Amino acid sequence: MSILGRKTTNAMQSDGYFDTNPLAEPESAAEPTPAPAPRPASGNIELKVVAPTEFEEVSTIADYLVDGCTVFLNVENTPRELVRRIIDFLSGVAYSIGGQIKKVTLTTYIITPDNVDVSDAATSRADD
Repeated sequence: MSILGRKTTNAMQSDGYFDTNPLAEPESAAEPTPAPAPRPASGNIELKVVAPTEFEEVSTIADYLVDGCTVFLNVENTPRELVRRIIDFLSGVAYSIGGQIKKVTLTTYIITPDNVDVSDAATSRADD
């Protein structure tokens, strides 16, 4: 056993020398890295409309975002004390996937993954 906690390989090679590299991993132990889940093509974007009433529903909403869906969040009937917690949690999810969250009205938000850009039409017209 080496100082790094790995078992050293002391197999004699065909040239008469021992292979004592403690960092060497047997080739058979290498496992392939799983491929990332496919994301929707930019021309086929799925929109989920959600209206949570309990904090436990945010994990489902987070899964939608991680899967590449855009989420339209309606907090009109959500208890007021939960709205801030839900928005904070989903803001963190959006940030972690490179997405964004935008307030549409007082009680609605749109949360997008990294492959979707939301722009304000009124601002866009003012810039032209």
